[in-house]
Amino acid sequence: MLIYRIVADWSMKTMQTFQRISLIETNGNLEDVVAYKNQTGASYATSVRDILTHLALHGQYHRGQINTILRSAGGEPVNVDYITYIRELS
Repeated sequence: MLIYRIVADWSMKTMQTFQRISLIETNGNLEDVVAYKNQTGASYATSVRDILTHLALHGQYHRGQINTILRSAGGEPVNVDYITYIRELS
């Protein structure tokens, strides 16, 4: 099913992004600035703190998109609240 392939691809890209971010943060200084190019080749410089904040917020945006796709396909959206996830772990 297409939705499973989309979610699997997204999951793999997210894992790879987290791995790259963990390699960036080597000295414990969240104010370090990382220079990089985006998908279109534009150059940017952003602090590790801002990259990590963006990563968390942008991930939530995509989880909302997935729920919208699930709902429009007749599925039941899942709760994507972090606090719910933590409660389920304990």
